[in-house]
Amino acid sequence: MLLKRSSILLLILILTAAAFVSCGGNSEEKSEKTNDTAVENTGDDISYVSEDISFGVFFDREGTKRTVDLKRGQKQLQVFIIVQVPEFIEIAAAQWQLSLPEGLEVDVDRYHKDRVMSLGQMPFGISERFKPCLPGPTAVIHELTLNITGELKNAAISILPSKDGNFLGIANCTEGFPQERASSYKAVVNPDN
Repeated sequence: MLLKRSSILLLILILTAAAFVSCGGNSEEKSEKTNDTAVENTGDDISYVSEDISFGVFFDREGTKRTVDLKRGQKQLQVFIIVQVPEFIEIAAAQWQLSLPEGLEVDVDRYHKDRVMSLGQMPFGISERFKPCLPGPTAVIHELTLNITGELKNAAISILPSKDGNFLGIANCTEGFPQERASSYKAVVNPDN
């Protein structure tokens, strides 16, 4: 009975992740701003980017530091991938892509303890499922140790839509797991000013 229940749960998770990865569309996107919401036209449908839901790269666990000056001879750097949502939203899944500048590479990835499934890789697009759902308003979904392999000046670390589904966002932890597009914030190593 336990094996059957586990098999059904695994099947549901795989189907949810597959649907999450395949969302978006292949057509070219155009964006226009309306008040606090961006409207994305993907050809067949219109979806809204929530300004209240965002992904960010930060240099502190609290999500307050987005720039850092490296010390002379520093070989590694800690960064945190943080999802911010309104307090009433819980995160069932997330889809995103990590873009690193030349001179940085991932050495260690410590992901959230409630991640139960992951598809893809960060440089191309990753879909992750969390159980139980992650409560708002902030969730550290990854803590990364980055190796410094070259000179860095005004080097931006960005969160982008996944290459596969062209989607950056979350699945809300309500019935049907509705998907919500998110905005993102980059971090800068050794900023010019």
